[in-house]
Amino acid sequence: MKPNLKITAFVSLILLSFNIIFAVGEQLDEFALFGRGAGSSGDYGISALWGNPAGLSKTAKYSASAAWQNMWGVSQYSQYIVGGYYSTKYLNMGLSIDYFGDPDIYSEMQASATIAGVLPRIYGIDPAWGTRIKYVDVGCPEPYGNVSTVLIDGGVTLFFSHRASLGFYANNILNTQLVGYDINRLYSLGFRYDVSSWASVFADVQISEDGRGEVYLAQRLTIIRWLDLTAGLGGRPTRFFVGLNFIWNDLAIGWGGTIHPELGMCNGGKILWEKK
Repeated sequence: MKPNLKITAFVSLILLSFNIIFAVGEQLDEFALFGRGAGSSGDYGISALWGNPAGLSKTAKYSASAAWQNMWGVSQYSQYIVGGYYSTKYLNMGLSIDYFGDPDIYSEMQASATIAGVLPRIYGIDPAWGTRIKYVDVGCPEPYGNVSTVLIDGGVTLFFSHRASLGFYANNILNTQLVGYDINRLYSLGFRYDVSSWASVFADVQISEDGRGEVYLAQRLTIIRWLDLTAGLGGRPTRFFVGLNFIWNDLAIGWGGTIHPELGMCNGGKILWEKK
């Protein structure tokens, strides 16, 4: 398909998504939605370090990524992320570190270890599992000080073919609490479907422990061989996501942005190296 026809299809799908979107609650993982707006449940690869850990079962040989994003134009509210994984015959393993905020106001540091594996095929479906252990440290000025705890996430993914996957995962499955702060148990169900070699669609339904939920929709288009365009929308209030990824062999450099109807725009960048 010619590039101009791809752009037309892209705009049409976004308008369709806008007409059917509904939103009712809290999102699961902001960075898993970076630059596209959905895919934290059913996607695979390095994004599984921040979304469904079972997605780490389907990866390249090894990969590393670093990213930064600024929240709503407030200089003190920026997020810095590094992560990577390594695949073996039996298990895939990944590590990530996430830092957010300003120590003089409010900050969070999260260090995570993720493992994932594939289960025996069932009726042509390849199931996979994954779990993530997170050390979380929250810092505030006195008299609040620092508090920390350990959280556990878990998920499963069903790979129906090389083109479709359905995933479910839960954050904080043990309902661990942090003194002075609320940590909700959250759930997410979603899928990824590769319509063709140049287009994919994603959807997530994310529900918090109190029953509130949100829907996210997104898509990815390969405009030309070295350029991917992603976009989506979701949340409450509805936010719009957009991203560009420039690809050169095993290296990708990307930009992502989120438009919030009340808070304005946040944006950031990432670099990804992946050895297939």
